[in-house]
Amino acid sequence: MGDPGHASTRGIERNATAGRTAARLYALSAAAAFMTSLGYFAYTYGVRLGAADGHTVPVVPGLAVNAGLFTAFALHHSLLARSGARHWVARHLPDGLERATYVWIASILFALTCAWWQPLAGDLYRADGLARAICFVLQAAGLVLVVRGGMVLDLRELAGVRPAAAPRGAGDQPTELRIRGPYRRLRHPLYAGLLLVLLGASDMTYGRLSFALLSMAYIVVAIPWEERDMAVRFGEGYERYRAQVPWRLVPGIY
Repeated sequence: MGDPGHASTRGIERNATAGRTAARLYALSAAAAFMTSLGYFAYTYGVRLGAADGHTVPVVPGLAVNAGLFTAFALHHSLLARSGARHWVARHLPDGLERATYVWIASILFALTCAWWQPLAGDLYRADGLARAICFVLQAAGLVLVVRGGMVLDLRELAGVRPAAAPRGAGDQPTELRIRGPYRRLRHPLYAGLLLVLLGASDMTYGRLSFALLSMAYIVVAIPWEERDMAVRFGEGYERYRAQVPWRLVPGIY
């Protein structure tokens, strides 16, 4: 007769292995959703909202819809990214799935925001010649800033493949405060690069402009909130970093 205890141990090990595999697949699917939402945003902003002869809606009702969509996305993006909310969610989910779940929800909300974004009637400007070339340079600089800033961070954590590090007081040590690349000049290079991409559009339709301005308003409001969370997470190290790098988005200005 077999040993019941040994068989039970094997069953537990198989269940644990199956659980880890399922969690890994869930995290990878979150990363795929994250990348898909970014690709859909590129299409929406770069193609659909830039069309000169596409379907458009009046500015006032369209702007109201756009503001509501962006607010819903921004509230999730900020509230559930904070330490207290993260730990509340983590207590109600299996180990390691908090970050992937956050990424899944954020990706779905972002994709819906792009899908339902209203292409407002009218153009602010359509650049030509040298002005158009300057716009392309600004957008290219923004992309470089986003890529270089993203390379400094843990992209697996951003995409949900790796669980987010716990803040101080949560039982785990905080991750390293990485001060490399563009983070030596700006505290938020990803935001700065994104704004260059959005505001550097050579054909600035009102649909694009509403996305750019609402993004800028959210970023300006969210940065102080995020920095308070970072100060809790990294303690005196982040305070020293803020003293060394005084500029948030624009060197010499803000």
